[in-house]
Amino acid sequence: MKGKLWIILIILALIIPVILNVIIGSTNPLDSIRVVGAEDDWLGFYGAYIGALVGALITLYAMFRESKNNALNIMISNQENLIKDLREQLSTRVGAFMFGNMGDSALLTTKPDYTLTSSDVIKLLIKLHDDLSHITSQCNAWGVMYKNDPREIVQKFNAAYIDCRNAYTEDVNEITIRLNELCPENRENITKFNIWLKNFIANELVAHQQTYTKQMFEIANEWLKKEQEKLDNLRAQLYSPKIGIK
Repeated sequence: MKGKLWIILIILALIIPVILNVIIGSTNPLDSIRVVGAEDDWLGFYGAYIGALVGALITLYAMFRESKNNALNIMISNQENLIKDLREQLSTRVGAFMFGNMGDSALLTTKPDYTLTSSDVIKLLIKLHDDLSHITSQCNAWGVMYKNDPREIVQKFNAAYIDCRNAYTEDVNEITIRLNELCPENRENITKFNIWLKNFIANELVAHQQTYTKQMFEIANEWLKKEQEKLDNLRAQLYSPKIGIK
């Protein structure tokens, strides 16, 4: 399109002087209409007229380009903010699923000078389920925001998020069952529980983190990469000679 425009301008630049010469040099075909001014006057008029017209066209073209640049700058700024907010949201949600930390926090003290009570176990259960409740609330809120988003990458992340939440819930419930069966006043039971929990951490929680949390992390990075590609394309348009700033 730009090449055709230049061809048209070159042709006009070659033809216009010829047309002006014909117009100025020809006699008036309508004797009833009086032509005011000499040939030099008309030549000056046409020169000023065409110069003003060309100047106006150049101004309009510059305004059009500036408008396009401003629109692209706004789109770039919006995309940058979107990526920043999205990175924070994804980081918060992926970081919530530290399965190993959940297990470590449930380990019971076996210090000789400390007597574990049922109240201590209840406090531990409350903490585990408070953490689970917070994670569930975050997951539900995320689902409300992105449930109907048609983008494939969003649906992939939503599915991974739910899988991770479900695995986390199952693990908390498994620890809860074991704690409810525990008689904290019996140190032998505490030792057995800790041995079971350490094995549970090594065999289940670490595996779940490697499977579910890692999957969320990889999809989150894929999502951010797609948004970054959009930003790069907008920047490329802004600095493209055909569209934006040279």
